Amino acid sequence: MTEKACPQEQKVIENLARGSLDPELAEHVAHCPVCREARLVHSWMREFREEFLKAGFPEKYLPDPEIIWARACSARTLDPAVLEKVLKPLRVYRIAAASAVFLIVVLLILSQSHPVGRLLSTISGWESLASAFNAVLDAAARPFAAALLPAALGLLGIVFFALVTGTKRVKA
Repeated sequence: MTEKACPQEQKVIENLARGSLDPELAEHVAHCPVCREARLVHSWMREFREEFLKAGFPEKYLPDPEIIWARACSARTLDPAVLEKVLKPLRVYRIAAASAVFLIVVLLILSQSHPVGRLLSTISGWESLASAFNAVLDAAARPFAAALLPAALGLLGIVFFALVTGTKRVKA
């Protein structure tokens, strides 16, 4: 079922219930996915009724199409609790990835000091990563090196906080 509504949808449903579509509505239905779906559902419900009656069931046992349609329309929106539950594993991985990136960048920045740099040089592959970082730092930021460390750590902290806490959407 599509998630958006169309202002013409109710008019299309009423015309279909009468048995025919106005030419301008037929043109609209050809281009509007919401109204096209309403037409498909209406035709399916009409076929269901015919098969139900052909099978010999009394019409009083036939479900009310208005109730079926109302339930289908109410199911168009996602339940926030279900959405939260489904997205929770992705949020955990996003926090883990943000934490790993934050830690690596902080270690790269701290590797500029000699005691930490010597300790980190014991990790295999660290030297190539640190030398690439130093090349970028030498080329772009050597004149601003004194101010770069606090600014970079502050910016990384803000980015880390934003990634970990996420943003909540305000309902309009």
